[in-house]
Amino acid sequence: MIYFFVILDIFFKGYGDLVRNPDGSFLVVCKAEKKIEVSFESFNGEVCRIESKNKDEILFSEGIDGIFQEKYSFSSPSARIFNSDLIMEKGLSVNSETFSFSSNSFGFFDKSGKITLNGEGTKVAYLESEIHTEKVVVEDGNFFLYGDSYYEDDVISFFSKGPIYFWDYKESDVLSAKNIESLKYFLEDKKVLNVDGSDFLIYFYEDEFSMRVSDFSLALDNYSLFSKKISIQRNDKSLKLHSIEGEIEIKNRENSIYTKDLILFDDLSWKAVNGVRVVF
Repeated sequence: MIYFFVILDIFFKGYGDLVRNPDGSFLVVCKAEKKIEVSFESFNGEVCRIESKNKDEILFSEGIDGIFQEKYSFSSPSARIFNSDLIMEKGLSVNSETFSFSSNSFGFFDKSGKITLNGEGTKVAYLESEIHTEKVVVEDGNFFLYGDSYYEDDVISFFSKGPIYFWDYKESDVLSAKNIESLKYFLEDKKVLNVDGSDFLIYFYEDEFSMRVSDFSLALDNYSLFSKKISIQRNDKSLKLHSIEGEIEIKNRENSIYTKDLILFDDLSWKAVNGVRVVF
């Protein structure tokens, strides 16, 4: 049979068998491999089995696939609606135009439009790489990571205790974090730079990468670099460093050299661009 019905402000449309019990509970099973459409709040989905054992909760024990806020596609092997929230307890995957989010444990959509995933296996896929984390919250097109987070691609890797904020800015995506404990920058020939700082802004473009670091320090073999606030841009086989606040200090055993702009080459040699100040 074809049926339409509304329960808890949820609209169902589909073809299948419907069983209603005297206590108000019901069971719906789809027929002929045609799934049942579900519309509720900001999402539209398809299911094949619907159960309700009380007036406040509806179960989708054989999973749900759908669209949330017209911009996120999602899938879960098991879900339920409780107190106006869509809750997934056996894993969830969410895909947007740029990112995809997944968890093997727990996730939910709440009535305010926020998506939350947490527990084992929670991660964000981005630019052919993954950020592994403990909890991710997606809201208004941005997302927030909480707990231990780890990321690695061909250019950088980092570990952070969180929180981490990720948002769109003009033609780039921006990552902001204050608690990065280990950021590694990869040069050619497997050279690794260990960048320290108190506040990081990392800009991801389609084919470029740059970042801003407060309380920046970088220790190399024979000298170290320091800056109160610095910007770093990749340029062919070199890094362009510009001090946003104060000067870059290049310190070795004998003296300190100060400059506003510095080019650091892949062989770890350097060149000051607009003059230097030397202090012995």
